[in-house]
Amino acid sequence: MSEQSQDGESQAGESQDMQPKGQEQPLLSGEETDALLGAMREGEKDIPADDIDLTSPDRPIQSALPWADTKTGALCVGFRKLLYKQLNVNFTVNSIQPEATPWGQVREDLAPNSALGCTETEDGGRLWVILDPTTTRGILNRRLGLNTSETPANEGEGDPEAETDGNSESEALETRPLSQVDRGILRSAFDHWAESAGIAWCDRQGAFRAKRVFTSPDALPEIDNTKPFLSIAFDILIGEQRKGRVLLIFDAEAVVSTVPKETKEETPSNESETEKLVHRIMNAEVEISATLGQSDTSIREILALKLGDVVRLDSVPGTPIDTFVDDAPVFRGLPTVHHGNLAIECVALIERNPS
Repeated sequence: MSEQSQDGESQAGESQDMQPKGQEQPLLSGEETDALLGAMREGEKDIPADDIDLTSPDRPIQSALPWADTKTGALCVGFRKLLYKQLNVNFTVNSIQPEATPWGQVREDLAPNSALGCTETEDGGRLWVILDPTTTRGILNRRLGLNTSETPANEGEGDPEAETDGNSESEALETRPLSQVDRGILRSAFDHWAESAGIAWCDRQGAFRAKRVFTSPDALPEIDNTKPFLSIAFDILIGEQRKGRVLLIFDAEAVVSTVPKETKEETPSNESETEKLVHRIMNAEVEISATLGQSDTSIREILALKLGDVVRLDSVPGTPIDTFVDDAPVFRGLPTVHHGNLAIECVALIERNPS
C-alpha cells in the first residue's frame, strides 16, 4: 500500500511539473464543473433571489444625490424662516452642492462646541442636524436673553456699557463647554429643525423626530468611519459675510425611508426565480478604476522620495485615460470633479474584441 501511495504521489508530482509555467491549475475539473452546474439547474427553484442584495452600501446615497439637488432650494427657504423665528434676524441661506461623505470626515470636521441633533425616521434611519458653534451660540443667546454682537439687529442699540457686559457673557458662552442645560435648550430648537427638514425634503412634517442632542464628539455613538452619508451644507449669511453653517447628514436608511423610489424598476410577480436573479445581477456593483499614468523608476529613487517631491508620469494633461471595469478596459475619459468627488467624464468607448 505504501509503494502505491508513493507512486501515486510521484505521478501527481510529475503531472504538476508538466503543467506549463504561468498557467494556473483550475480549481474544478471539467466533470466537477458540469456536475456543479447541473445541481444548480436542478435546484434553481430553491434559489432565494428575493433575499440576494449585490449592491454596495453607498448605492442609496449616490442614487439620492440628484434628489438632493432638487430639494436644496426648499431647504434654504425653510431654514431661513426657521432662523428668523429663532434669532429674529433676516439671514440669507445658501446651500453647497450635496455630496457623499464618510462618517470619519464628518467627525474630523466638527468644531468644538458644535451641536449635533440626532433625528430618526420611522424605520430607524438617522438624519444628523449639525449646527456650527456660531449658530449654536446665537440660538442659546437668544433663548437666554443675552445680547449678541453677531446680529446687525443689536448694532448701535442700547446702553454701550450694558452691551459690553452682554458681549462678555456671550464670549464666555462661546468658550465654555456646552452643558446639560444647553442641550435641553437646544433640544426644542432641533425639534423645529427636524420638522422643517421633513417638510422641505419629502413633504412630510413628521418624517424626522428629534431623539437626542450631542455637544461632544466623544459622546457620539460608535459608527464606522467608512460608512457613507449624504451631506448638504448651508451657509448662513448677512450680506456677503458668513455668520454660521448648518449641516444635514443623512444615512442610507434615512435616504431609503424618505426618498421616493420613482426610478425603481418593478418586475412582474410571475417571473421565475432565475429571472428575478438576473434583475438582481443587473444591479450588482462592479469596480471601476482609472490610471492617471505610469512611470519607470529605480528602487534607489523610490527610497529617496521625501515630502514635496514630484513624480513625473508618462501621460499628458488633457489626454483621455483608459477606464477599467473589473480590470477590463471599457471607455476612455477625462478626469473631472462631480459632487465633490474625483470623476471620469466618458469621451470614447473602447471597442470590445468579439472573441
